Amino acid sequence: MVKNYHLISVLKRKGSRRAKLVFVSVLCALIYGLSHYIHECYIKFKIKPEILINEKYINRHQIPFPAITICPPQVVKSEFLNLTKIRNEISQNKGTSNEDQMSLAVSSQVCSNLVLDFEKIPDLNENVIEIMKKISPQINDIFGECSALDAAKNCEDLFTAILTPLGTCFTFNMLDENLFLHKETSKEFYTHNTATNSSPVLKWTMEQKYLTDEELVSPLRSTVVHELRLKVKLNKSEDQNLCKERSRGFTIIPHLPNEYPTNTHISTNLETKKHKHLSITATVKSIDNSFKVFPLEQRGCFNENERKLRFFKSYTMSNCIQECIANFTYTKCGCVSFFAPRTSNMKVCQINDLACYSNIYNKWPSKYFMDPENQEFPCNCLHTCAEIKYSIVSEYTFDRDDYDE
Repeated sequence: MVKNYHLISVLKRKGSRRAKLVFVSVLCALIYGLSHYIHECYIKFKIKPEILINEKYINRHQIPFPAITICPPQVVKSEFLNLTKIRNEISQNKGTSNEDQMSLAVSSQVCSNLVLDFEKIPDLNENVIEIMKKISPQINDIFGECSALDAAKNCEDLFTAILTPLGTCFTFNMLDENLFLHKETSKEFYTHNTATNSSPVLKWTMEQKYLTDEELVSPLRSTVVHELRLKVKLNKSEDQNLCKERSRGFTIIPHLPNEYPTNTHISTNLETKKHKHLSITATVKSIDNSFKVFPLEQRGCFNENERKLRFFKSYTMSNCIQECIANFTYTKCGCVSFFAPRTSNMKVCQINDLACYSNIYNKWPSKYFMDPENQEFPCNCLHTCAEIKYSIVSEYTFDRDDYDE
């Protein structure tokens, strides 16, 4: 009996060692597999963290009413540029006046068809921007009646004239130039009119929203502006001065009050002879504060005040793109377009520079804007970690029989 018990005891010890060896092997494999998985997740998260979006109610009182930019279909007033008259003079071998030549030269920077229609358009020694402001439609040429803040207003008090790729446009609820542009930035392309009773002090930021409980601040709150009501006008005589590549309607562009309107924004067209109601919705995006501590390459977006711009005080992706194109155009062409931000010593492009800067504005791939490693066009224009984007939904109400005369 003693020998048999000793044999069973030895077998048990051998089985126990084998079991322990299997257990340790499995445990080591699990630890290795888990460690490898955690390492892979860390590498993936380091390259691009998975940001969870937590949808929650955002108080409308904290969202600014968008800046509304409206661009008329005509670029030049007929009293300054009559294309039919110029074509007749050229066909009859008559010389065009200096005023017509200047108007034609300036408007050709907006309407590409004018360059094709006329064999030679002269360059200008005069100030392109000053001529553009002189010959472009004025606010009272565009709007007959204006209403905002639940009351009729003087259109000149509500809107600011600005220069855009579409020519002279008019903007509502855009920031004052001193809040919008750095001191060294030329103010020629953007001249702000003091509108409403808004404060000259900026009391709003993208991330912190409104820093005060005041109602009438700049930019105006969405709860303060319930609607913007306009009556536009366009005479039949202006039809001859429309760009062929442009529609005959008004272009409406909603954007942030601290942004300059560009082609990156969503726009809609308001046809003449139509009564139209536009509804604007805001989409707000932000990341959790815990993600703000991660490095830029992990977040993939800029925190507030993390990226400084040369011309604009507020960083947005759109402002960054516009500024980068302006800098690159100046480097390549020695000038910037008339609607681009610039310093006072940067030359504005003339007609003979048209091919150079048009190539940059129209043909550069959008991927260059966000690629920090691109050596030729290093914009690195990432999104902001807090964003507000506006979209438009439109509905026709009824047709108008005639233009306003």
